[in-house]
Amino acid sequence: PRWIVTDREDGKNVGNWHWEEKNMFPWSRERLRELKGVAGSVEGFEGAFSGGFEVSNVTKIAGDVVIHQRKGKLWPLCDLVVEVSYKGTMSKEGQAPVDIRGEIVFGDVNVDDRDCLEVEVTVHGTGPEIDAFRRWIRKGGAQPVITKVQEAAGVTKSAADAAQHDLEEAKKKAQEEAAKMAQVNKVVLPTPATPQDEAARPTGTLRIEEEFAARADDVYDCFTVANKAATYTRSPDTLLEARPGGRLSFYSGHVTGGFEDMHPPEFIKMKMRMADWADGVFSSVRIVVHELGAREGCKLELSQDGIPANRVADVERQWRERF
Repeated sequence: PRWIVTDREDGKNVGNWHWEEKNMFPWSRERLRELKGVAGSVEGFEGAFSGGFEVSNVTKIAGDVVIHQRKGKLWPLCDLVVEVSYKGTMSKEGQAPVDIRGEIVFGDVNVDDRDCLEVEVTVHGTGPEIDAFRRWIRKGGAQPVITKVQEAAGVTKSAADAAQHDLEEAKKKAQEEAAKMAQVNKVVLPTPATPQDEAARPTGTLRIEEEFAARADDVYDCFTVANKAATYTRSPDTLLEARPGGRLSFYSGHVTGGFEDMHPPEFIKMKMRMADWADGVFSSVRIVVHELGAREGCKLELSQDGIPANRVADVERQWRERF
């Protein structure tokens, strides 16, 4: 979480790192506009009537279609109102056809109930042919239009399912690659240093404090949930075994270490090192997250001790630029 949201004039939640959603409404709107031209017909209805209709205009598409993502899970939300107008004819056997017009309204189009949509069909006028058309279209004559609307809602669900599958496959692959790298860059706890070693190896310390317009548990997750950390660090092979004694690895083993103590969502203690440090050299990292109050976000305090003295500035830069 390298951006402080409150520092931006527009207050934008950069990267949507604690909640992300993809707006699918423009795509759904274009698909629903294809309702224009959808038609239905009937021959010998009630033994005497024949006719049909065609959607002449899509008069209203309103609502929300989004795919939400949080903590590696995707789910769609579709809440739409769709209205179309149609023109048609109906004729009684041996008589001239009668012109007909009306509307079909879908008041609540959603993903979960797409197979049993609420449909309101209006037919203007009265007369034997119009009344017969009204009975036919309400008994099932509007099915071509209903099917098209159901398909549009269903594709939103399919898109979310496909994206979820891709996300899980990418996570699985990243975990497999991280496991391979962990065997090469196996994390070991540092061996106790002798006084002579300590004297010969000067170390440094850094302190970082940042405030975030987010809850403490969201910030805590960014250091303990692998897929979230992989997103904001752009390290797809991130490995986080978030438990005391568990390993951690970023950037194909360039940063490795292990968790020593954890108290969600407030405290994390870790051992960390970079691959180009001397063998056995680990730093100690403590992260404390404080809630600042309702709707005020939280404050993160990071301290890191035992950094090789000539690498302190580089480590701080890595935290600020990558994390």
